[in-house]
Amino acid sequence: MKKVSLLLFILVGVLVVASSCTQPQPSEAPPPQEKPPPAVAAETPKEPQMTGDAEGGKALFISKACVGCHTVQGIPEAQGKVGPELTHQASNSMIVDVLPNTEENLKKYLKDPAVVKPGALMPNQYLTDSEIQALVAFLQTLK
Repeated sequence: MKKVSLLLFILVGVLVVASSCTQPQPSEAPPPQEKPPPAVAAETPKEPQMTGDAEGGKALFISKACVGCHTVQGIPEAQGKVGPELTHQASNSMIVDVLPNTEENLKKYLKDPAVVKPGALMPNQYLTDSEIQALVAFLQTLK
């Protein structure tokens, strides 16, 4: 019986020592950072004043995410490669190969791209009606 107790004692000791020599397990990744509510985000850039005209739309096109995805010749900031090239948008007969290129259809697409074209790569930018009006006025000058 003494031999069994001694063997058991030695076995437990070996297990304790072995477990203390193992590498620490990596912890789980920290949860993703949440965006602060809009009221807290004081560093948000000031929006261009919307007049509903093409110049206001151009300023909005440059200040929003548009230039990150789209190219427009003559606008140095607009060098995106993800979305379609928009230099001659007003001359296109269709919008995203789905709708005829009209002012109303362009407004619908800018309001919520996935509603017009399910699976569209362009995310909803949550534009206001005045922002959409200004962008449409600008895009209609791109002939």
